[in-house]
Amino acid sequence: MQIQKKHIIGWSFLGIILFISYYLLGGFTEVKIELKEQEKFYITGKKFIGESKDATLDSLVEATHQAYTEGKLSGTFSICFFGNPDEADTVEVLVGTMHIEEIAPPKNYIQESFKAGSAIVASIEAEAVVAPSATETNEKIEGFAKENDLRLKDIFIEKYEDDFKIVTVVPVEQNR
Repeated sequence: MQIQKKHIIGWSFLGIILFISYYLLGGFTEVKIELKEQEKFYITGKKFIGESKDATLDSLVEATHQAYTEGKLSGTFSICFFGNPDEADTVEVLVGTMHIEEIAPPKNYIQESFKAGSAIVASIEAEAVVAPSATETNEKIEGFAKENDLRLKDIFIEKYEDDFKIVTVVPVEQNR
């Protein structure tokens, strides 16, 4: 009898710790979605075209993030998908940093410019391990666009603003 009571207390204590940890990491935080006007911006980075599950893409993200953390790339670490990454086997991705000012890209990097205009902005403040997946966020963005009669421009930009803040920006235009 005594052992069962210890197990129940132990498992209850563990459950409480897990619940509190999940909460503190942002596990119950909802994705905030709004329509905003975006100013012109640039992304400086490296491009990848291939399968989304290709290890080369993972290596590119890691190497670019390392260059960013070492100060070789300024701005906000970002990953830009040309087209919806959830709907294609082959993806075109620009991994780099987003910034407002045009800069001279470092050697072996390219710079793409993005026009000012309306965009759906989805933000979540949660640790990546408990945050909604990119697929879930993209589905919410598509639902928001449909509800507001907006057409997505097939550019999905994930900005990693802080350790706990991920922002997805998707340029849009009014359906006619």
